[in-house]
Amino acid sequence: VLKLIVCTQVLSGCIPSRPQGRFWQSAEWQTCAAEQTLTGWTESYVMYAWLSPTGNVLLLPFSLFSFPIATYYWLLTSLLVVFVGVLLIWSHTKKRLWVPLVASFGFSMTLLSFINGQVNTIVFLGLALFLYFKELRRDYVAGISLALTTVNPIL
Repeated sequence: VLKLIVCTQVLSGCIPSRPQGRFWQSAEWQTCAAEQTLTGWTESYVMYAWLSPTGNVLLLPFSLFSFPIATYYWLLTSLLVVFVGVLLIWSHTKKRLWVPLVASFGFSMTLLSFINGQVNTIVFLGLALFLYFKELRRDYVAGISLALTTVNPIL
């Protein structure tokens, strides 16, 4: 938490960006500087993730890793989420499974979601789970799965 506070204060200009005194030799400052270098973020303001508390809880495990590793795991998670969502929606047909997979992974907006690391794949999974459980007449589970659609409050 201290690392996040220090990085936020440095990026927002509350703490000067030039090293002065013992604080700048601390592990928090070095970690913040390393994260700025790895992410390429050099602006004087902090870019927040505009997510609901549900989204923050879902993304919390990714904060255990460094930024490059977390982005790699997020990409794998997004690929898996879209794959599972397509399988759930197409589960009643069980024929020509390759058609929806090619259509979904070949869709330009899906590819842009992967490239930009967006959370709308989680919203898609929530809708796919809802449709799947609604068809099975599991209304409570279908309703609970709609909680995943609250990840992005902008939608």
